[in-house]
Amino acid sequence: MVSTGFDGTIRKWNLKNFQMEAIFEERNTQGRDKIYQHLAWCLVLPPKGQPIDAFANIVAACTSAGTLKLVDLAKNKILQTLQVVSNGDFLLSLDWNSAGHLAIGNTTKTVYIKKFDPVSRSFSDAKNLPLQSPTRCVAWNPMQPHLLACGTFDGRIVIYDQERDEITQQLKSTQSRILCLQWHPHFDYIIAAGSFDNIVRVLDIKMEGFKELTFHTDRVRSLMWSTEIPWMLTSGADDSRQAVWDIRSRVMIYSTEEPSLALTSFTLHPERPFTYYSSHFDASII
Repeated sequence: MVSTGFDGTIRKWNLKNFQMEAIFEERNTQGRDKIYQHLAWCLVLPPKGQPIDAFANIVAACTSAGTLKLVDLAKNKILQTLQVVSNGDFLLSLDWNSAGHLAIGNTTKTVYIKKFDPVSRSFSDAKNLPLQSPTRCVAWNPMQPHLLACGTFDGRIVIYDQERDEITQQLKSTQSRILCLQWHPHFDYIIAAGSFDNIVRVLDIKMEGFKELTFHTDRVRSLMWSTEIPWMLTSGADDSRQAVWDIRSRVMIYSTEEPSLALTSFTLHPERPFTYYSSHFDASII
C-alpha cells in the first residue's frame, strides 16, 4: 500500500506487519508542487526478460501545481516530471489501466490521457479529452479497460470509449460535484459514485438508471466494492463515518464512526478481503 499527504512524502507500507518499507521525499521542492493530490500504481506488465515485479515500486503522483511525477520508490527517484496544467489549475485524480494508459482528472475542462512506455519508463501524450466541466475523479473499467468514467464538477458521469475514441454516455444523476467513482469489480455496467450532496449513487449504465443511498451528513469522498460479496458497497465521507450497504435493497447493514477527521480514501487488504484501510485528513491511517 502507498500513501501520501500534504507533507510532500510518498510512503510504501507492508500490510503484513504495517511497517513502512520506503519513503520518498523531494527535499528541494516547495509550495504547491509538494502537495500530492493522488497516487496510482503501475499496472503494466514488464517487457520480456524482466522480472515480473520490475514495476512493483513505480507509482504516478499528481500535484496541486499541475505536475505529474513518475516515481520509483525502490530507487527513491523521479523518473519523469510533466507539467500537465498551469496558470493556477491543478491535478486532482489519477487512474492507470493495465494497457498502460493513465487518465488525469483536473480543474480544467480537459481529461488528459498519457501512455506509459515500459521500455523507456516514461509517459507520452495519448489523448486530450474535452468535457463540459472540470473533472474531480477518473476510473478505468477493470473488466473493459478501454472504458473510462469521468466524474465532473457539474454532476455528470461521462463514459469515454477509448477503442471508438468517443464519448458514449453522459449520465446526470445530481447537480452536485462528483467526488469519487468505483466501477463494480464483477459487473462492467455498474458504477458507484459519491458526491458533494452527501449521497451515494449506484448507476446502471445499460439501463441509465440509478439508486440513491442516503446516510452521510457530509461529502462522500471514497467508495469500495467488496470483492467477495457482489452486492456489498462501503462508503466513507467527511462526517468521519463509514457505511456498508446492501445495494439490492438500499439498506445500510453496518456503520461506524472513526475517531478521526474526514475520511479521504479506502483500500482493501490484498489477502484479507474483509480488511479495510482508511486514510483521514488528520494524517492517520486506520
